[in-house]
Amino acid sequence: MMIWLKYLGLSGIGIALFYLLGVVLLRKSTLLRAKRWYYLIAIVFSLLLPLLSLAVPERHAEEVQDRLLPSFTIVIEEEPTITAPATKRNTIDWTRVLMATWAIGAASTLIWLTSGGYKLYRLCRTSTKRELSHNATLYEVDEELAPFTIGRAIFIPKSLSQSDITPTILSHELEHIRQKHYWDIIISTVLQPLQWWNPCAWGLLQQLRTNLEYLADQGVLREGRDRKTYQYQLLECTLGRKVELPSLSFSMQNLKKRIVMMNSKNKTNKKLAIVYALSALPVLAFLALGTQMVTIKQAQASTITEVAPPPTKDKVFEKLDEMPEFPGGQKAMMQWLSHNIQYPKDAIDAKIEGRVVVSFIVEKDGSISNAKVTKGVHESLDKEALRVVNAMPNWKPGMQDGQPARARFTIPVSFKLPKPATAPTK
Repeated sequence: MMIWLKYLGLSGIGIALFYLLGVVLLRKSTLLRAKRWYYLIAIVFSLLLPLLSLAVPERHAEEVQDRLLPSFTIVIEEEPTITAPATKRNTIDWTRVLMATWAIGAASTLIWLTSGGYKLYRLCRTSTKRELSHNATLYEVDEELAPFTIGRAIFIPKSLSQSDITPTILSHELEHIRQKHYWDIIISTVLQPLQWWNPCAWGLLQQLRTNLEYLADQGVLREGRDRKTYQYQLLECTLGRKVELPSLSFSMQNLKKRIVMMNSKNKTNKKLAIVYALSALPVLAFLALGTQMVTIKQAQASTITEVAPPPTKDKVFEKLDEMPEFPGGQKAMMQWLSHNIQYPKDAIDAKIEGRVVVSFIVEKDGSISNAKVTKGVHESLDKEALRVVNAMPNWKPGMQDGQPARARFTIPVSFKLPKPATAPTK
């Protein structure tokens, strides 16, 4: 859970940095294709690079050592359970609160996107369908909607389908399809439920969508259409009509910016595209470095080792003539562990429970060496389990052919919090 929150935070910071950098550098740029790639790189790398922290290799070196050192496990019928002392103060697990808040927001965003998809499905069912070039499909709808495109489907109201501006509408929407803008929309849609809480993510999506409209407008004007006439037709398409989201559409929200861009006589030097690419490198470096730091910290937390005597070259036997034994036997070992392990306070406050598995070697003199966590739960619980195993008194060593021999054991230790008392029923 904590790792997922770290991923969301790291990807959110990456999105914010890309967004702010875009506001500073790209706001008035006319290098529309370069801007399109910038936004796609921002989204893809911000989402994918931090994912590396979720795929930490689990103790590869230890697995190799396990194969080199044959081991056997003590099967404890009743595992030593360390119960925390009851506390009157109810602490808030902020990790769970944050995770629940994100999950609710993500679910709400998915419901919103799904409802939009259902509306589009209904429009398709009730519209007149016609095939166009570029494998596009035209849907003439009864509702007074602003024309829009989603995927390879173009939707226009029937009131505009026979008007003089229909060729302009189709030219604009076909530009979206010809330039494959639907891939940008698919990629950006993934960002919405993950980063619904991040205002910079929504700002970046707005920049991306507006730039796609700039590209479509540029494509239409490149065909030789009169700029002023085209702008008036945009206004006529939009006024008095609602916009369906999450589609590409004529929208009053960005129409003013589009007209300003079309009328702009300032041309950005193409060499600046290199500057834009270089400006993204520090953000990518931050994401890579941040991911590496989270990954290293996670790996260290799951493979905590205490200072132990160095291993000897003597063979570690899988089976012995006479097994090593804790002083007093198995029950005495369970009692010793229960009496000597202390439940870490930070784990109590965070309500962390779980089973830590510790392996160790009983040396020829009965001392404990090579103690390590083979299955961890939490940094503080892992450390405490290791501490108490290393502090165990000398065992009675195992014997093989009448000589002391080394043996390896694995002990599971369960940490459990007391269950809250229930009120008596009347």
